[in-house]
Amino acid sequence: MNRLTRSLSFAIILAAPVVAASCSSGGDATSTTEVVVAGAPLTIVNPALVGGTDANVVVGTLQNVTDRTIEITSASSSAGEIEFRSSDGSLLASLKVDPDSEFTLEADGVHLELVEATSDDTVDVVLGLDIADNFNFTAERQGE
Repeated sequence: MNRLTRSLSFAIILAAPVVAASCSSGGDATSTTEVVVAGAPLTIVNPALVGGTDANVVVGTLQNVTDRTIEITSASSSAGEIEFRSSDGSLLASLKVDPDSEFTLEADGVHLELVEATSDDTVDVVLGLDIADNFNFTAERQGE
């Protein structure tokens, strides 16, 4: 067996338990959407667009997968201007996510709010980070 074949065999053996583990459902019927971009410092779990005709907000759980604090310094969307708002409705200039932790965006807590409501079923969101990269994801409309 040549060296390449042995290396590939070793890689397949190491990957097999991971694939098998990720296929088992454990009987949990809830679905989770996780947006993971290779090499990105953030992920988001269950991004959703919620709200009625007067206001739309984007919710989900941001996860910092690095060993440093990340500051989200800006946000934009395909449906127009979008801003970080606190639970009392006040405008937030930025948002910090601590290393190896998560921050949950909630309709009745800190969230991203569209300045003008949209009837779109999906909204593409771009978060500007204090590092060189932006983080992009799509939020799908959930029940109103």
